[in-house]
Amino acid sequence: PADQGVMVEQIEPGSPADHARIRKGDIITTINTHNISSPTQLENVIGLFPVGKKVKISLIRGNLRHNLFATIQPKVEQTLAGEKLSSNLSGTVLTPLSSEQKSFYLSGGIAVQSVDPQQAGWALGLRPGDVIYSLNRQPITSLDEIEQAAALSDKMVIIRLYRGEKILEIIMR
Repeated sequence: PADQGVMVEQIEPGSPADHARIRKGDIITTINTHNISSPTQLENVIGLFPVGKKVKISLIRGNLRHNLFATIQPKVEQTLAGEKLSSNLSGTVLTPLSSEQKSFYLSGGIAVQSVDPQQAGWALGLRPGDVIYSLNRQPITSLDEIEQAAALSDKMVIIRLYRGEKILEIIMR
């Protein structure tokens, strides 16, 4: 059906999607013969194929349908050490949202994967499972964005996050 598909929000440079010439804003409708209707389903379908398998990706760009081909690559787990952003975040490991988190936190964000209870990130109030969605009032949807926002921040930093269904604000000075 025409109402199915998943819109591509971002493409990592050098990724299989980048090599296949998939672009931000494309709507992926099928992979091989599998119809795609949600981000979770997209991730699950990709997971069905062995590494090295070439797959046909049908998508809509503008009003035109395209067929592109990509080769399945091993999944690379992205993480960012909090201390790269600030000494106040030491002991914190940040990751992109999982498919399940993306479907729950529609505005995006990044996940706090772990926090060492002996480090500054814990003392600041961060906990595993938190989803940071804003840094200094800038929306955060990727590890790159939080790095850019942190680089631009001066003395005071305001972190907004979800903890379950609660919204919290942490101010670092």
